[in-house]
Amino acid sequence: MAVRLDIIVLVLWGLNMVLMLIATIICWCRDSSSRDLETGQAGHPVGADRAMQVSRPSTVGVIVRYENGEESISCVICLEELKVGDTCRLLVSCKHLYHQLCVDQWLSKDMHCPICRGSVHGLELSPTSFTDNNETCSPQIST
Repeated sequence: MAVRLDIIVLVLWGLNMVLMLIATIICWCRDSSSRDLETGQAGHPVGADRAMQVSRPSTVGVIVRYENGEESISCVICLEELKVGDTCRLLVSCKHLYHQLCVDQWLSKDMHCPICRGSVHGLELSPTSFTDNNETCSPQIST
């Protein structure tokens, strides 16, 4: 009886170790793929990305410099108030405004506006550097 109980305990312990190993591997793989998204390292060739961008003429949003409007506005992603001169992205489909880096990182994971959940699927991000035309934005506050 004692030998049989020892065998059952050893089998259960072994199964537990195997399950823990599988869970660790799954977590490591998920963590690795999310790190790739954050650093921009995709799992497919760069040439394919460029070809897709060329075929999509519309852009997600315009890069602008923030000018202080009548009311203070916060970036709903990082929760920091927008300051005069901040580089922002104004989404063309819904006219919501965010810090450029915040919304670009958001859109690399989710192709919906963080406020209204409007889809920006099929649109591409405009160039990540601010252009010399000194576009500014004093957004209208609407609810």
